[in-house]
Amino acid sequence: MMRIVLILVFLLVEDSSARIRPQANPHNSGDYPNELPGFELFKDAPWKTIRPFETAREDVPWILGDSYLDYNWNGVDWHMVIFYLGENGSCNDRHWPDSLTGKVASITLFPKSRIDFSEKAFPKAFKKSSVWASHADVQWDAYSDINGLTYEVYRGSSSDGKIYEGDLRAISYGPSEKIYKEKTGCD
Repeated sequence: MMRIVLILVFLLVEDSSARIRPQANPHNSGDYPNELPGFELFKDAPWKTIRPFETAREDVPWILGDSYLDYNWNGVDWHMVIFYLGENGSCNDRHWPDSLTGKVASITLFPKSRIDFSEKAFPKAFKKSSVWASHADVQWDAYSDINGLTYEVYRGSSSDGKIYEGDLRAISYGPSEKIYKEKTGCD
């Protein structure tokens, strides 16, 4: 009997170094409560355990597997881009803690086909800002809430006719304003 107990203890100690796959936080369903009807991607997403400003770069492929760049949700194909925080991040001339380097900044989904958002009404929870990118043929507006959810919608059409005014450019899931302030020390 003593041998069996020792073997079991050895096995438990041996397996204790194994990584534990993050489980869905029971509070995750409220992380992005302002998702627009018909675009509630977060709730059932395979990436919902990834936490902006908390999850490390090396954990992302382990959580999602090797083929996480392409994602199909409700019959729509998306290209997923995960942005990471680099070294020497700062705001208001204040450097972020080094511990943020290599953490997920945001998860951004780009639709692979046109999605017309021209008739979408954004609730008051979203603030609209205009994005100007010198390298882009078409500029867009960003609609963001305090929970880190952003919808980007083109405000013009491209010269090649591939993008129309009102098309969805991307949906981004980033840190909430609260997490951003807590982790960076910035306002």
